[in-house]
Amino acid sequence: MYHSAIKDLFNNEIVAYHMSLRNDNELVLQTFRNAFKKTKDVPGLIVHSDQGFQYTSRAYHDMLPKVGAQISMSRRGNCHDIYTFRSLH
Repeated sequence: MYHSAIKDLFNNEIVAYHMSLRNDNELVLQTFRNAFKKTKDVPGLIVHSDQGFQYTSRAYHDMLPKVGAQISMSRRGNCHDIYTFRSLH
């Protein structure tokens, strides 16, 4: 079982999650669909991730800008990058 979650770093709330038997693009894309069901308008949102295959996929890079979200990624091989995030609220 694989679990994907979106955490709001403003208040540490889990905004959305999705579980699947497969670790694939659909796992991550469905997690974001779940988040956008709650909040449709997210201009100024910064979504930060690592450089995993799901987050470098064309589908991911096509989806987020459509809702006004900016994509941010850690430097390769550095899981400790720190960025400022804006809440989904």
